[in-house]
Amino acid sequence: MSDPMRDGLPEAMHAERALLGAALLDQVNLLSVEAELQIGDFYSPLNRAIFGAMLRLSSDARPLDTVTLYEELRERAELEQAGGVAYLATLTDGLPRGINIGHYAGLVRGAAKRRALVRTGHGLVTAAMLADADPDALAAQYDAELLGTIAGAAETSGPRAVGEGLPGLLSDLRRQSESTARTVGLPSGIGALDDATSGLRAGEYAVIGGYPGEGKTALALGIAAENARAGTPALIFSLEMRREELQGRLLAGYSTVPYWRIRTAQLRAADLAALAEAADTIAQWPLLVDDSPTLGNAELVARARLAIRRHGVRLVVADYIRLMRGDGPDLRQRINSSSDALRRLAKQENVAVIGLSQLRRPPAGDKRQPTLDDLKESGNLAEDAHLVLLVTQDRRDHQPTADATITIAKQRGGRMGPLAARFSAERMRFFDAAEAGVPV
Repeated sequence: MSDPMRDGLPEAMHAERALLGAALLDQVNLLSVEAELQIGDFYSPLNRAIFGAMLRLSSDARPLDTVTLYEELRERAELEQAGGVAYLATLTDGLPRGINIGHYAGLVRGAAKRRALVRTGHGLVTAAMLADADPDALAAQYDAELLGTIAGAAETSGPRAVGEGLPGLLSDLRRQSESTARTVGLPSGIGALDDATSGLRAGEYAVIGGYPGEGKTALALGIAAENARAGTPALIFSLEMRREELQGRLLAGYSTVPYWRIRTAQLRAADLAALAEAADTIAQWPLLVDDSPTLGNAELVARARLAIRRHGVRLVVADYIRLMRGDGPDLRQRINSSSDALRRLAKQENVAVIGLSQLRRPPAGDKRQPTLDDLKESGNLAEDAHLVLLVTQDRRDHQPTADATITIAKQRGGRMGPLAARFSAERMRFFDAAEAGVPV
């Protein structure tokens, strides 16, 4: 019988090189897999050094390319350990730009787990051959090691004592109780909604549902804009609308020019001056828009992580979930995978995330308020979300404003039910029902 410790351990050298090369081609590739891999998962010492340098660049929000990687390795005296300039230059050779980095990450991680299993098994065989070995103690010891290998848990994950972190939580609660702010989390800009939810919390995932044309995008854009206006960086993935359409809505929302004038370009000299003033203000806000029409789950999450590191983004909006390229053979499963990706993004990056979804149209004449069951092809949206808001309007022809209802259909540990609001078609914004007009 051959000795695996002598004949060679499992490895996936081709996958290691392809993964590192793909990260050099596009930093988004690295961000899509960095949470799945550890430096020790790489078999080659050269590749371990390179991956470690890449993680440091990513953590510091520095750009990743051959030059910055070279400088990082050189400054830490790790260049030769990483194979030198010659090896770095070959990492991208022959790689297509659309490489499936997730596949290669799985190969690297799988080989690392098999190596760990081989080492654990070899240790068990060696220990069991000793005459004075306690079989029960060995079984308990190596059972724990095998389970740890299968779980692949990093030192920072897995079960922890319930008391760990409680002092920090109490400190946060004390600071929040002494604050004069209306919300604990990120505000929506709508007083009644903020009073009912206390804002969008970091680490939590919210879903906004609405019928087509009822204002779900307007509500999400308004929340992002109000936070950016206050200096909180926000990111919108607009898979349905072009950037220019969102810009037009923002100009209408924060100027005195009605949206229909902007949409039809029926602008007077005074309108153009007002829009220029609003544009100067909006341009200063830390609000990012990605209007790529098709994004897979991994790519959207990776772009969000890059923005979080580079720009300090604290709010991410995905408009809308059905247009994300989720995984699965049918629409329901694809929506489930996309919703789960957004939920995990919120939790892992400790940011607030909002996903938008359409509601199923009610039968003609049905005037009831929508419920969670009306989330169109919803899959697990309601189960995944901490907060679900359903938006409807009582719209009448040619009226500049409409009565609106924002129903809190789900809120973990919080109040639920309908809230009255108003929607301005001229400003493309929601505001409190009690307000006489829309503040600019």
